[in-house]
Amino acid sequence: MKKDSSDTSQIGITAHHTAFTWYKNGLSHPALATGRGRALFLAAAPWMWLGKNLLGITDIETYLLQRHILMDHLMDRAVEDKKPVQVLELACGLSPRGWRFLSRHKNKAVRYVETDLPGMAARKKEILNQAGLLQSAHSIAALNILAEDGPESLEQVCSKHIEAGCRTIVVTEGLINYFPLPVVEKLWQRIAAALKRQGEGIYIADNMTLPQNGLAKAVIKPFRSIIETLAGGRTHLHFADDGDAIASLSACGFDKAFVHRPEDWAKPLNLPLCRSQSTTRILEAWITR
Repeated sequence: MKKDSSDTSQIGITAHHTAFTWYKNGLSHPALATGRGRALFLAAAPWMWLGKNLLGITDIETYLLQRHILMDHLMDRAVEDKKPVQVLELACGLSPRGWRFLSRHKNKAVRYVETDLPGMAARKKEILNQAGLLQSAHSIAALNILAEDGPESLEQVCSKHIEAGCRTIVVTEGLINYFPLPVVEKLWQRIAAALKRQGEGIYIADNMTLPQNGLAKAVIKPFRSIIETLAGGRTHLHFADDGDAIASLSACGFDKAFVHRPEDWAKPLNLPLCRSQSTTRILEAWITR
């Protein structure tokens, strides 16, 4: 029997590794870390150490921490003015973000909806329930980012789970570099349209950009090869510079767009850095009234 391509209850290798990286650095709960993730993390550790300390390049652990911490910070800024806030996270995997976000803002008017393909969404809900981490303001839904209609489409999930009158944040982490740019821009257009229907909103995403200096250019290929081997698929570097990313988001319907570099936030957020320039970028795009 052919396996249903929407069934991701068998968690992908990258999800295992990423989840353990967050847990190892105090950013997650033990229930979301797996033994397989620990084994993968330990197996990669010597090579990551050599790259970081001998070549000065951004290793996978540093890259994951940069994007996760900075994205969390941008989300936290959106609740500082005391407006009701709801978050829709796409392709959540084993991310601890929903649980941690609600824990940080437990006395505020916030809601969190995590989504993923049906098998992964069911698995995530089971893990959170068993660990007692699923709160009343926290829900899990099946969503396929490629579906343009039907109950698993972005539009119908928003209609069912996203309330009117709240500031809405849509989040994608570790997603857009796995798809060609036309697919990504189609998703961005749909996210912008969904936020416009809400009246206002913010989209926050990570993006691995094309490096500019010689050393970083020389090592980005093996770095991508490691990620592609773990993920079992290609990765795509979409933009030559930050201006291209802003122009693309604007063309997709966002009113304002910004690109954040880890170097600009290293001190206030205590972000880890390496000697070479970071290839990590965090995108922040707004729909305003």
